[in-house]
Amino acid sequence: MKVEVLSHQQSLSAESLGLGECLELCGQLFRQTQERSEEMSLTAVEARIWSGLVEIGRLMLKTFLEVHGQASKNEQYQCRGCGKKYRILRHAQKRSLKTLLGLISYNRAYGVCDACGLKGSPMDQQLGISEKGMSLGLRQRSCHAAVVGRSFEDAHEILKVHSGIELSAKHIRAVAEDEGGLLVESRNEFVK
Repeated sequence: MKVEVLSHQQSLSAESLGLGECLELCGQLFRQTQERSEEMSLTAVEARIWSGLVEIGRLMLKTFLEVHGQASKNEQYQCRGCGKKYRILRHAQKRSLKTLLGLISYNRAYGVCDACGLKGSPMDQQLGISEKGMSLGLRQRSCHAAVVGRSFEDAHEILKVHSGIELSAKHIRAVAEDEGGLLVESRNEFVK
């Protein structure tokens, strides 16, 4: 369910979503729920507020990624592996990331360290964003749903109903198996 309060968001660019705009969106959401209070049930008001807050959060997260210090095109980056200078191959590579707040696209530098061969985005590495295209929070929630549900189809339903997240059962299975493999590797290292 999309919230009408954010209908003017098309005029907002991610760079322009500052504190004032964020507060204005919150104010619009508040006014809408109050103006229609007599014609809406509590469940409908809750759903409207929840989806509005998720959308505001998505815009805030997108803004955070686009104004992050390492999103600058003129920045010089050091390799997190060896400390040498990173050679930037693309200054504004577009990236899509599935998050708890929905799909977010942003630009970031992408490069390689000629000294040690490490490739990737310095900003993604600093923020702990995996190359798998999914935020850690979403991976954790997907794994939790997979453990709690009796099947990956149940996990899909749990995420959809309780978090409004649309991931296929196949995708949830892949994430759970990937994370399970990482746990096994970690445990084996600990035993050594």
